Amino acid sequence: MFKNYIKIAYANLVKSKVYSLISISSLTVGMAVCILLLLYVSHELSFDRYHQKADNIYRLCQEDHPFQAPATAQLLADNLPEIKTYARILPRGNKVVHYENKRFKEDYVAWVDAEFYEIFSFKFIHGSPENSLQEPGTAVINEKTARKYFGNDNPVGKILKVGNEYDYLITGVIEDIPENSHFTFDIFMTLEDGDKMFGSDWEESWGWWTFLVYFEMQDGFSKPDVEAKICKLMPVNPNDPDPELPKMTIQNLKDIHLYSAHFLGDIQPQNSITYVLIFSAIGLLILVIACFNYINPVSYTHLR
Repeated sequence: MFKNYIKIAYANLVKSKVYSLISISSLTVGMAVCILLLLYVSHELSFDRYHQKADNIYRLCQEDHPFQAPATAQLLADNLPEIKTYARILPRGNKVVHYENKRFKEDYVAWVDAEFYEIFSFKFIHGSPENSLQEPGTAVINEKTARKYFGNDNPVGKILKVGNEYDYLITGVIEDIPENSHFTFDIFMTLEDGDKMFGSDWEESWGWWTFLVYFEMQDGFSKPDVEAKICKLMPVNPNDPDPELPKMTIQNLKDIHLYSAHFLGDIQPQNSITYVLIFSAIGLLILVIACFNYINPVSYTHLR
């Protein structure tokens, strides 16, 4: 019976060559476009999901941006038992970095807390996440940066000079951060010696809104309750005649890339869930039209 089906299908193809060519071509093109759109959508939905603790990592956000003062993290960690630990990121660009006679301008540089690699899951090639940034004057670089400055040599134990005045001992090398990450940096330097760079009172500052704050949260915590507590804990402007509680939220790591389009600025450019939905709808529509054209020969038979 199966052979008969094949014979009938072949006979129909030969009999209606023009229709067969049009229907098969449209189906092929439609499926190819759908596959490309599916790959795009799959990539966009995969951002930051490779981190082992992704479900419990949250970013602290203001109403229209995610940047915080350096004192924010410690204040909230001290008063909210729902927070396990935190890590701050101070992104910087246009930094001159050199090693011996090699000198480059680096645009993807960040100062981070020592707990950064405790929260985020980046694979170490040399060194270990437990002690890579614990000491003052230490740094971790990625593979690309290691090759650029040191070739095939192991850079651990060597010193990079940043900004012509600060020396950083390399204590680890990580794999290049995947493309499906909401931030990408080449050099991470510890905040353990932030005093020498930013002043002795930098961690008590409430006027320096350039840090990103990430929390590792306890299992089973209530997001609305935590957000309400955060708003009450955050200081208000004493000079405001009608002060209001700040509108603070926490954003799950997996939502950052596609649900930050409303922010005026971010750590790096993000996408929007709107585009993902639009391209998903377009792909589905193309597939439906292609399938309809393939299984419905009426429109073509009238043309013959």
